Amino acid sequence: MSVENPQISKYFADTALIPEISALMDLGLFSGVTTNPSIIAREAGGRDPHTYILEIASTFPEVPVSAQILKGELIDLVEIAMKVASIAPNIVVKIPAFCDLRGIAGTEDGKALRLIALLKREDVKKNITALMSAEQAICYIMAGHRAGREVEYVSLFFNRIKDGQGDPCLEIENTRDFIEKYGLATEIIVGSIRNKEDIREAQMAGAHIVTIPPSVFWQKVISHPQSQRFIDQAEMDYQRSFSNNK
Repeated sequence: MSVENPQISKYFADTALIPEISALMDLGLFSGVTTNPSIIAREAGGRDPHTYILEIASTFPEVPVSAQILKGELIDLVEIAMKVASIAPNIVVKIPAFCDLRGIAGTEDGKALRLIALLKREDVKKNITALMSAEQAICYIMAGHRAGREVEYVSLFFNRIKDGQGDPCLEIENTRDFIEKYGLATEIIVGSIRNKEDIREAQMAGAHIVTIPPSVFWQKVISHPQSQRFIDQAEMDYQRSFSNNK
């Protein structure tokens, strides 16, 4: 019997479309879901978005499903986070790294950190998302540790970091080094994946999890024109040989 190696990175499905999630889960390769608020709002079709999130979570009860909260007053966010977490046992609340570019204390900056502290006694699994640096990720990891409940995930955005002229692999590596040095349980999710190379680079840099859009997986990872050409040629050669031997 094979045992899963915890050192090998995992794949999550980066979509909120149930048919897309099902197609990936059927492969036996994916072990989680990260959803997008925009897609959830569209797919809910006028229903309460929480109803649609429940549909996803109950369709795939064995895997973690991340569902994001949006902006709001801190006291409201506590209630919203708890409500989202209560949708299903496998829900992970995605908490954005809210920030205010003015860097003024008491504005959006630090809101997610304060939220972690306020949720320390609640049964809320957390995924801190929209992170662009190891320093950001480490702050949220430390906040969870000091609150007595480590955050389950920190999400670094691979190509968004690149777009800002940063080095995503360095940010992943530095975050993983911090986690390993102190023996912490937080896992790194790497999102904002656009190409197959992004996945490999994120894995080699130390990502615990890479969350992949279905289009990238089907069109750029699992498919290769040379593979299909070989298969087609082998089929043609076999059929030709079979016909000649009749």
